[in-house]
Amino acid sequence: MDLFKPHETKQVLDAFSTEIVRSYRSFEKFFSEADRLQAITYCESPQVLLTLFEEHGLEEMTVMVGDRSDFRSGLSEEDLETASRLERLRREGRLEVYVKGGSKAVHSKMYLIEGAREENAQNENREEGASSESVTVLVGSANLTKTGWGYQANYMTAFETRRGSGLHEQFEEDFWAQVDDYGEPFMEDLSKRVQDTDTEEERREVIKRWLSGKSPERPPVEQITAEATEQMARGAPAEEGASGGRGIGGGAAAEDAGPDRRIHLSLRDYDESDRSDLQRQIQEHGGSVAGKEARISPGGLGKWMTQEWGVPPLWTTDGGVWLAPPGGEKERLTAGAPPDPEEIGSVLTAFEGYFESVEEDFARTRKPKAVKAQMAEALFWFMWAPFVNRHAALFRRSGVEDFGKQLPFLYIWGESSSGKGTLAQYGLRLVSGGQVTQPLDGSELGVQATRQLRHLSSAFPVVFDDAEVQKIKRASPLRNYWSTWEPGRRFPAIAITSNDSRPPGWFQNRAKTLQFSVYFEETPEAQVRLSRVQSGWPRLFAWAGREVARQFREGEVDPMEGDVLRPVREAIRGLYRQAEREVPGYLPLEVPAEVEHDLDRERWLRLWRSEAFEPSYREGSLHLVVRPGSLRFAGAIRPAQAAAPAGPGPEERDDNCGPSSRGVLGLARRR
Repeated sequence: MDLFKPHETKQVLDAFSTEIVRSYRSFEKFFSEADRLQAITYCESPQVLLTLFEEHGLEEMTVMVGDRSDFRSGLSEEDLETASRLERLRREGRLEVYVKGGSKAVHSKMYLIEGAREENAQNENREEGASSESVTVLVGSANLTKTGWGYQANYMTAFETRRGSGLHEQFEEDFWAQVDDYGEPFMEDLSKRVQDTDTEEERREVIKRWLSGKSPERPPVEQITAEATEQMARGAPAEEGASGGRGIGGGAAAEDAGPDRRIHLSLRDYDESDRSDLQRQIQEHGGSVAGKEARISPGGLGKWMTQEWGVPPLWTTDGGVWLAPPGGEKERLTAGAPPDPEEIGSVLTAFEGYFESVEEDFARTRKPKAVKAQMAEALFWFMWAPFVNRHAALFRRSGVEDFGKQLPFLYIWGESSSGKGTLAQYGLRLVSGGQVTQPLDGSELGVQATRQLRHLSSAFPVVFDDAEVQKIKRASPLRNYWSTWEPGRRFPAIAITSNDSRPPGWFQNRAKTLQFSVYFEETPEAQVRLSRVQSGWPRLFAWAGREVARQFREGEVDPMEGDVLRPVREAIRGLYRQAEREVPGYLPLEVPAEVEHDLDRERWLRLWRSEAFEPSYREGSLHLVVRPGSLRFAGAIRPAQAAAPAGPGPEERDDNCGPSSRGVLGLARRR
């Protein structure tokens, strides 16, 4: 019914009504005679949008599907004609579809329908500047899909105004504010691909490959693993409390549980040799092939990827972090922290026990606080690594195209028995629920390995342990590791441990470099002591990872903040607060450890203050010459690599002059 008389709202409304909408047919009546539709809604598939557009003869339509980022999954490989018509309408500028692209889903339901109520077009009481074209704005709970209408009713409010009125302009502003903040164009990648086609046959072939998720630019292994992990991700509940089950944080959704669960993969669009190779590998790892269709369990996929490439499938959703371990079901690794402060405190005690081992009888160091801080920084990196692709998406949405130097590799260096390899194992155990513990051998680092990692569609961190610096120099793809990343792809974060303090300068600029200046005696007692303190670590990542996922979901992560590990620092701080415990002074919760404890800078300062050197400047370099009777040392360094008192000189880095304050780290393999 109308709530206002026309004369009471003539400057704002032609009419205002409330509606109880009991069926989809009654909801569709709002679109009869419409010329143009703008909507923010839920929609089950692109086919529904095309049907609405064509059945009502719309001239233009803009729709944001506010809580779905995988809208393409609503089209199968048989929907070639539907996809073709949708893409053509998009390229003509008549149909725009946006999907969830930001950190938040948009739960709004609003519809701006122009030309729908023709009887109001003759209204003579018009606001100055407004046209005669009628606009109906619906706000309520109804979705633009037929699902659910058989057992639910919806309540709507209907505002009837005119195009160009103040009310219409406000609704338009609200509509586009939500699209701009949280939307991402749907089919934009497809339109770019078809632009390069010359014939209709070529165009249809491109669309066919797009529907199957196949891209000629990506190798078969990436396409098959991406499709498999997407299927598992679509079966994951969006929120932590959505299901019970296995795993640290609740495990698999009910529909995905059980040994008979299979991932269905189409092999139709691969050429004969690629298809034969994929069939062989799928069957070798417990899968089955019938014709050009393959099936494999999540555990089989995990076994295949881990054995072949050392990287199990790991992905993030708004609800947390998921893993498909070798031979098992997919598991959620994250969960909410328990309400009991003592239970949280017991895990934090074990966490602290690892760092405090630096001061045990079997360890020797002159800088215990600095070493503990850098060990903690490395583990913080591991807890951040599963979210690296989320961070990449934030940079891209913020307009940062070249973000490779903002997503640091982890580089840990130290002498033999400094504990860097042990930390790599602990970090892997931490982010895998204890199921992956061994890093890759540093000898495997190279051009082929680093290229291959980008094609596995997994966010599991990769660690190359005990790599020689020459291996890093030859792994040239690390220079532009993130250059081919785009939304929808998953690249693993990479970590490297080494005895060498001087990796190439280009690598230093892309890495978080940490120094383990400590010596651990490798006695049985020491090994037992360290193995005990890390037994509860997976629970720490379960709680901290869940909080990091929430920060990304709620839009609280600022990509311009500079410290990409900030979400992890905040999560750890929150756990100490819940446990009602004082934070140890060595934990780097404010400033990155390599910034607060720059051991090489401190060493240079000590040498400078010792007056053991005679400084001089030649050809833009600072030369330190040992004074007689002081030290057996002489060298030349760039001023940028020296301590601040070194004086003037060009601000540049000498690639052969020690580590920077940046670094790198990575993953593990189970053979």
